[in-house]
Amino acid sequence: MKTWKKQMAVMVAVMMFAMSFAGCAAPKTEAPAEEPGNSEAAEVPAEKPEESTGDGYTIGMNFGYPDSEFFQMVELGLKKAFDAKGWDYIVTYGNNEKITENTTTLLAQEVDAIVDFGCNAEIGSAMVKMAEEKSVPVICIDVMYDGAYFFGADNVQAGEKLGDEMAEWIQKNWDGQLDSIFVTYGSSDSEAVMNRTQKPVEKLKEAFGLTDEDVFWYDCAITQQEGIRQAVGDYLSAHSDQKHIAHISNTEANAVTAMAAADTSQRGADMCHGTHSESGWTFEHFTTTEESADTYVGCVAYDPANYGGYVADMLQTLFDGGELESETLMKHEVITRKNYETYLEAYNAAKEELSK
Repeated sequence: MKTWKKQMAVMVAVMMFAMSFAGCAAPKTEAPAEEPGNSEAAEVPAEKPEESTGDGYTIGMNFGYPDSEFFQMVELGLKKAFDAKGWDYIVTYGNNEKITENTTTLLAQEVDAIVDFGCNAEIGSAMVKMAEEKSVPVICIDVMYDGAYFFGADNVQAGEKLGDEMAEWIQKNWDGQLDSIFVTYGSSDSEAVMNRTQKPVEKLKEAFGLTDEDVFWYDCAITQQEGIRQAVGDYLSAHSDQKHIAHISNTEANAVTAMAAADTSQRGADMCHGTHSESGWTFEHFTTTEESADTYVGCVAYDPANYGGYVADMLQTLFDGGELESETLMKHEVITRKNYETYLEAYNAAKEELSK
């Protein structure tokens, strides 16, 4: 049994809080969300906000899922970027209806801008209207709110880069042979987020001459992990003659579950995997798994600790009276066995800061 399987049960449970984004299934909110997490985190009262010391503007920040490592890293990056600008900040936590409650708290503190990572488009749009009444701009992260400035994933680029990387892996390791594509996605994913899975499917169909009949779409929005295990096992049983199946996943957690299911079916070597939104599992896997026994192609990076730099630049433009585009998108690369050590260094540095 491979080393990565020893921690499988624990890692899947942890990764249920992290998925994109950018983003990325997303946290289960009342409106479609686009980023990591499947269960709501415990709400932290907004009455005792965290404040920084410094001069200049005061930024209000709200985070919907503070128990998620992805959200924690985004918060860390924002604080560091705002500290570097000499800005103060007030931090609240909460999702769904708590978003508007926290907005009331932040506006009462007379913040100069609000950055929301609550991941609820419907309620988020309501909070934007509240802020507009006070002439306070809002930047929403990973889920677009009507009337707000958006920062998040370039889902088209993310999907296309994953497709290119998987095609290269298949050419190298399977001599260019691909029998079918198995896709795990969430029906609650927005049209934009669906590009994370649709674009790599298009890339692989074109590269290997497959048709729509060769693609199986599995909606895991309701069934979650147990459903994925069953669906992968059933698919492999029904396609026992296929030895080259590409699995495209919308989240890392779903990729891990599918890998375990394929291995349980004694078909691990017949299914390769590509996914989105990195966590510690990707780095642990590449560190401990022999390349010759590995069918994990890689994970599109969303680099949560660096969200802060983008958002700080957006706010600076607003504060300087400049014109800001309604959307600002990040750039993506795929974390693979070839480059993971570069990303691991930054990930470990962020983890160390979080532990302080």
